[in-house]
Amino acid sequence: MADITIDATVKAGVGIRAQRGMVWTTPSIGYQFGVDSDDLGKYWKTTDKGVNWSAGVTFSTAAKMCITVAVWYDKWTKSDAGTKIHIAWIDETDDECNYRTLDTSNDSLGTEFVVDSATGAVQNVGWSTRHVTICTAEAGDIHVGVGYNDDATFDGGHFSSDPSTISFSAADSSGALYENSALFQTDQVMFIPWNSGTTADILALYIDSSINNWTLKTFSASGSAWSEVGGGLHTDQNNYRSYDIMYRHSDDFFWVIASNTEGFGSSDHISYRHEDSTTIASTDVIVLNTATFSEASLLINQQNGDLYVAYMNGSTYDTAVKPVYQKSTNNGDTWGGEVAYGEAAEANYRGLWAGCSIGDAGGRFQPTFGQYTNSDLLTNNVNSVEIAAVAVSGRIMSSLVAAGGLAGLGGIAGKGGGLAG
Repeated sequence: MADITIDATVKAGVGIRAQRGMVWTTPSIGYQFGVDSDDLGKYWKTTDKGVNWSAGVTFSTAAKMCITVAVWYDKWTKSDAGTKIHIAWIDETDDECNYRTLDTSNDSLGTEFVVDSATGAVQNVGWSTRHVTICTAEAGDIHVGVGYNDDATFDGGHFSSDPSTISFSAADSSGALYENSALFQTDQVMFIPWNSGTTADILALYIDSSINNWTLKTFSASGSAWSEVGGGLHTDQNNYRSYDIMYRHSDDFFWVIASNTEGFGSSDHISYRHEDSTTIASTDVIVLNTATFSEASLLINQQNGDLYVAYMNGSTYDTAVKPVYQKSTNNGDTWGGEVAYGEAAEANYRGLWAGCSIGDAGGRFQPTFGQYTNSDLLTNNVNSVEIAAVAVSGRIMSSLVAAGGLAGLGGIAGKGGGLAG
């Protein structure tokens, strides 16, 4: 089977218009988010392991231009059993950032809310001028980071809301997230939940465009402030997203995937493992001395801790590449070697997303990617990796017993000892 077309007429560069755009809720069911050719934000759904996909379903307001979108699934946050995908996007028509949810239990869209209104007209003139990121903290609050250039300067910020009563307000009143305000030079950000002593806090991978460097920042909810805690070299000179971040639920370790001097001479894709917010516990090269790769997307199998990193590589940087991946089973200390993923000939592929996180319900490592020249949105089922759901008789049953969830089954356990033994 060749690469599968999700949609053949999406907006050019759809992948880089959707941060963490692929969500798998089971091994069969997945949702891909992006911007369609009609400038509306949409999602496409599969129920057969990515072999067939629905037509795009619009989540943004009709007749309003969606520039870029970011999503976060409840179960990507540790101990969250929710079923909602949180969606944030930038609307160029009304010059604002909006938010709503998609409940995957019944595919119902929630009410649309305004996160932030720009002071001027939002500029849509390139990847470096606008972005949005979103996550939910372990305590439940929704966090949105949005950066855009309006008529004259940078606009946006960090906003949060209580999930029970949606109303977004500035979260970083005592210490701002964004540092640079040069026109057409917006710093890029990715949020993840981060328990640094309280479950209300979050962490950000911060790409400082003024010095081509990535740093880490932690947000203290009690202090309403961001603090920079460390980072490393990331010279992303061509403005393609060659970085990612995600955390492992079992131990709170998190990994940053980043490149140096992408597309220029000898370049590396590097995995940085952090066991706390300030210390890099290990630095391991995934791809060494290769000037043809671009992009990076990380997926963590939360069941066993395995890491998957998808990226583009080929014969000519940017114009003749295809999606590939590597896997690590030992915390990123070593990587298993490059594995082919896309089956079509090398082309101008961009916008690669691997799915972020798979938990006990199972899912897939099945990246989606875009063909920039002809605006195809693609995936591949043959070379995907299915991650089965945890059996009820295994970890889920043990968790229920530990939590007292079988208290109501005492009669069954007491008759014949079927559950007791």
